Amino acid sequence: MNNSIILIFVAILIIFPNEFSKPTRAFSNNNFVYTDGTHFALNGKSLYINGFNAYWLMYIAYDPSTRIKVTNTFQQASKYKMNVARTWAFSHGGSRPLQSAPGVYNEQMFQGLDFVISEAKKYGIHLIMSLVNNWDAFGGKKQYVEWAVQRGQKLTSDDDFFTNPMVKGFYKNNVKVVLTRVNTITKVAYKDDPTILSWELINEPRCPSDLSGKTFQNWVLEMAGYLKSIDSNHLLEIGLEGFYGNDMRQYNPNSYIFGTNFISNNQVQGIDFTTIHMLPGLTQEAQDKWASQWIQVHIDDSKMLKKPLLIAEFGKSTKTPGYTVAKRDNYFEKIYGTIFNCAKSGGPCGGGLFWQVLGQGINPIKASLDSNFVYIDGTHFALEGKPFYLNGFNSYWLMYMASDPSTRNKVTNIFQQASKYKMNVARTWAFADGGSRPLQSAPGVYNEQMFQNYGIHLILSLVDNFEAFGGKKQYVEWAVQKGQKLTSDDDFFTNPMVKKFYKNYIKIQIISWRLDLKDFMGMTRNNITLIISIMGLILSPTIKLEKLILPQFIFTLINGSTPEAQDNWASQWIQAHIDDSKLLKKPILIGEFGKSSNTTGYNIKKRDNYFGKIYGNIFNCAKNGGPCGGGLFWQLLDQGMENYGDGYEVVLQISPSTDRVILLQSLRLSKLS
Repeated sequence: MNNSIILIFVAILIIFPNEFSKPTRAFSNNNFVYTDGTHFALNGKSLYINGFNAYWLMYIAYDPSTRIKVTNTFQQASKYKMNVARTWAFSHGGSRPLQSAPGVYNEQMFQGLDFVISEAKKYGIHLIMSLVNNWDAFGGKKQYVEWAVQRGQKLTSDDDFFTNPMVKGFYKNNVKVVLTRVNTITKVAYKDDPTILSWELINEPRCPSDLSGKTFQNWVLEMAGYLKSIDSNHLLEIGLEGFYGNDMRQYNPNSYIFGTNFISNNQVQGIDFTTIHMLPGLTQEAQDKWASQWIQVHIDDSKMLKKPLLIAEFGKSTKTPGYTVAKRDNYFEKIYGTIFNCAKSGGPCGGGLFWQVLGQGINPIKASLDSNFVYIDGTHFALEGKPFYLNGFNSYWLMYMASDPSTRNKVTNIFQQASKYKMNVARTWAFADGGSRPLQSAPGVYNEQMFQNYGIHLILSLVDNFEAFGGKKQYVEWAVQKGQKLTSDDDFFTNPMVKKFYKNYIKIQIISWRLDLKDFMGMTRNNITLIISIMGLILSPTIKLEKLILPQFIFTLINGSTPEAQDNWASQWIQAHIDDSKLLKKPILIGEFGKSSNTTGYNIKKRDNYFGKIYGNIFNCAKNGGPCGGGLFWQLLDQGMENYGDGYEVVLQISPSTDRVILLQSLRLSKLS
């Protein structure tokens, strides 16, 4: 972004002091920002906010060796006359917690937050401090509910965060601890520090279990009152995105409602100003139109509420089709122009905070901890700022069954069953090259029926080494049909025409995934999480255990030996790859493992025992900080799919003992996250 845009916006506010800094009523403590009607104010003058989001400040300040990035960020912000930063004052559970358990705090992380506040003060930056996340990143409301479940509460939804007395007690205690914290650097309690502009109850709250809005309304009433009873110095806002309730749902994107209500929530006594977020993934024209409408309706309602409005998040993603820095600058200018014109005419728009600032040298992938994409952090998978451990299954047949609407219920059943046992990843085939029901019947010729409604995002394999569903052999045959003189299936890896066929197929698939992004977002919010691991895109080695597609000598070694020899080999095979993955500095996924019912002496108990040992290897490695990211058993079938069986199949509905083994692994891995 052209930094002059921010500087020009602030300069305008400075050049016209008589117009924008009119005297306001005095406040009992002139050092604190307060509100005067529909305006922010400080020291008897109107205060207009121009700033940024940087959720990562405390997280980075935790490590003294990286605190310079916090300092540099505030220095740059001050240089361009920004005056407010919004950041997280929470990290619940996970690998680097502020609160590792209810009432148990990490002093090093708290000292990181102390540093953030002291540095902000040094550079004249006020802070908006959010106290918990609606999402799973950095723990969120989900972590609070899990803590209550661990203490015997019978809870079934993350939305129990808003109603369960124990959970609410945990939250209140955390509020009290944070607000009464005495900064080890400034020696000032947070509740007495004017550097803090406002507290935020929860980032982007939603309560889909009660779309009437009553549950969340009651929570805001209770928590606003509680926080203000501890700290009457600071302003308080909720953290709303701006969604309306059912009576005004026409103003929401796609008329969706989320259990919050911009009007009634902000009418609560103790809520001092309103907020909206706006990060739509739209085209330039659609985004500009939507943004103008979204802002204006909230300006009008903030006037009615007689409270200032802060655009707490806005931005343009580099992933938007046709994105350029010039287009981002243009979008920022339009948002800033709307804010300025509203302020100039005496309206309630108090300013805006773009999302987000990164310190130079901060990995942008790791910094996207609030996103829904799985990424790599050293030798671990990660999601939303926390280690992500995979426990799931293979079901190669999902697309094949979904191509026939009459059998799609099999796909639904599988995901319902997997979710029941807390599995979070599935690996499946995204190919069917040639044959009787092809996805690609010839190079570049696709079967639309196989693409339709294929919005389930998983670990997707793009071609088979073997002949099932066409494989590399089919690609080579297509090239031969077009005149290439090829003699081996391995020409798949070298022949320019074959490689072009394959690259074109990848391009077609990725375009279809982009079109399905909306479906993906919905799926991730319902526990079926996308991990794109396409031919090394995630760059994670995979290993396969006890499966016919292994080289013949390995298959013979496994299936023709005693269970003891089999177990020993599996442990050695896993350990060797764990050691090498450490060397490679990448996570490892056991992409396939299983026990065939065709094995001599096979029974369910032996399969359960084998699964338990593989799961044990994974868990012990993960528990000790090793690179083992999880495992996917081969394979999961629904009832009535006997024709798809190969001896390794697991049917959850008829395998209660195996179900328990899988669930135990899911639960104990989740505790490591």
